[in-house]
Parts: sequence; structure tokens; C-alpha cells
Amino acid sequence: MTVDRQSVRPIVHSRRAIALLILVAALVGLGLRLPAIERRPLHQDESVQAVKTGELIDTGRYQYDPYEFHGPTLYFLTLPVAWISGVESFAESRPLTFRLVPLIFGLGVILLFAMIVDGVGWAAAGAAGLTAISPAMAFYSLYYVQEMLLVFFTFVAVAAGWRYACSPRVGWALLCGAALGLMHATKETCVLAYVAIAVALILGRLWTRKEGERGESSPAAGHKRIHIVLGVVAAAGVSIIFFSSFFTHARGPLDSILAYGHYVVRAGGQGTQSLHEHPWYYYVRMLAFSKYGPGPWWSEGLILALALGGVIGIIRKSGTDGMDLPLLRFMVIYTVLITAIYSLIPYKTPWLMLSFLHGTIMLAGIGLVVVVRWVPAGAPRWVMAL
Repeated sequence: MTVDRQSVRPIVHSRRAIALLILVAALVGLGLRLPAIERRPLHQDESVQAVKTGELIDTGRYQYDPYEFHGPTLYFLTLPVAWISGVESFAESRPLTFRLVPLIFGLGVILLFAMIVDGVGWAAAGAAGLTAISPAMAFYSLYYVQEMLLVFFTFVAVAAGWRYACSPRVGWALLCGAALGLMHATKETCVLAYVAIAVALILGRLWTRKEGERGESSPAAGHKRIHIVLGVVAAAGVSIIFFSSFFTHARGPLDSILAYGHYVVRAGGQGTQSLHEHPWYYYVRMLAFSKYGPGPWWSEGLILALALGGVIGIIRKSGTDGMDLPLLRFMVIYTVLITAIYSLIPYKTPWLMLSFLHGTIMLAGIGLVVVVRWVPAGAPRWVMAL
């Protein structure tokens, strides 16, 4: 991903206003989430994770299990919250103790849009607002499983990688590497994001070349190799630290690799997990329209429609003035790929869709700007924006 500074320059003048809107979106998100943080008891899946954290709180020990429970970041990152809350044992904990962690990272996902303001401009504020009000994003920001942490670390990796493409500094390479390592230490499904990111980088570059466009020159080859090596070291180091339980469980890093044999079987819907087998359209149907019994109906239809508008605008290069097209093309390819991957895997649970819903919301933020720009300037455009 490379950025055309000339095309991005008009965005810079609005950076403060966009950052303010992103902050407002985070506050709206907090207002929608915090009052409900203890409104319902822990779900079974949350309880399983809470028990693992409780063991860590009570004993101070943790060993990665390659067959269940996923990576260690959720448990270790809950410890500071427990300490600050004065929780000294599992018996003293409450739902708030655990749900504050996904809440913090869920709000962090909203704030992270500030990292790509230079590339997408007002679309960053639009995507932040849509993330704040998304039913799925709101609900699973209060769900004590690894998914929201995985979304956060994936966003950091993508944003830092793009920042490195804009300004090849070693700090961005290290941050990108550390985020990739944290993804691995969070959940085994990180490999799906790795594949989608790698393919999107390759196809995005080919797309840009086909359009006959050129971005800024890449960093010197020598420096680039060093930065990549340092990024890989950061990724491996962070992963090893967590899986080894801070160097107290030597087999942890090896088990984190061996675990994929078990999860490949699970992904195929085989064995005791067959109750989670669903058709390929399961996630799309859930996002478009969900209603169970006499309860309310839910829909992310606005996000899906705006995302489609964003994809059309990016392909046609219409309404995307001032945005970094290579970044936008990467987002299109990455989101389509990660959506297809999760949809084709038979094993499905609702919170898994957050990984591609986040990309969809990013495209929806772009679509919001594109659709507004398609409307004639003046009163009609303001009406559409509102």
C-alpha cells in the first residue's frame, strides 16, 4: 500500500474535526455499552473464559491448552482490570470484572480509525460512528471472549502497516509486527486474517499497476529488509512471551503451533462441534435481518448497503477524491476475502463475523462519503449527510 501525498493533502486540514467526530463516536459507543455491562448473566462461552481467568487470578499460573479456550491475551490482560478493581480472587469477581476488557478494546476499535484519517478522511469518522451503533459490535463489546481483542489487534496491524508504507519508519514496522504477534497470542483464527492480508497486498498492488498509477517510492531495499526482520522478531517475541506465560511454560509456543491440527478438524464441522455447522449464508443472513421469537428485529442492513456503495465508488474511482486508492483497494480485497473464508468454513458462531464485519464497516464509512458526494452540492447533500 502506498499513498499519494498530493491527493491526501486536502484531508489534513480537516484532521482535527475528524478526530473530534471519532471521539464523539467513542463516547456514543460507551453510552450504548456501559449501562448494559451487567444487565445479563455471563453466557456459557463467557463463563468458560472467566473460569480460566479465575484460575490465573487465584494461582498466578497459566498454561496454554492447544485443544480449547484459545490464546492467553484475554486472561493476562484481564489481570490489570482485576487488580485495579480490588479483585484478589475469582470468588470476588463479577461480570464487570471480565466485560470491562472487551469493552475497552471495543472502544479502542472506534478510536483506531484516527490512525487512517490521512488515507480515508471523513470516511474514518463515518466508520467510527457506524462501529459505535452497530448492534453486533455493541453486543460483543460486552462479551467475554477473544473476538474483540482479535479485531483490535488486526486493525492495529493493518493501520501500522499502512503508516509504514506512507512513512517507512522502524517504529511502524515494530508496531505492525507486535500487533501480528498479539493476533496470534489471542486466537488461532488469526491465520485467516494473515492469509487475507497477504493476498490483499499482492492483488492490491496488481490492481494499482493495472490502473497505471504510482505511489511514493518504497524505502531503500536494505532498510526495508532490516525493518521486516525487526517486525518479524517483534511478532515472534510477543507471541512467545504470552504463550510461554512470561517464560514459565516452555512448551506453550510449540503447543500454539500444534494446535492447528485440532482446529482444522473443528473448522470442518466434524466431531462434537457439528452443532455449530451452518450454511455459507449464515452470517450474511444474520447481519441483514435477525429476529427470534417475540423480541425485536435487528439489522446491519444500513452498513451492508453503504459498504456496497463504497465498493462501487472505489472500483469506479467516484466520490473517493482525497483518499488513498491503494489503501481503499486493499480494504475491498481484504474484506471480500475474509468474508468468503469465514462464510465457507462450516463451523460458525455469531461472534466470528466481527473479523469481517469490521472491514465491512470500514467500507461502509467510505460508502457514506461516496454516496453523499454523489448527491448535488447544497441542500440535497446536507440532507443526505444527515
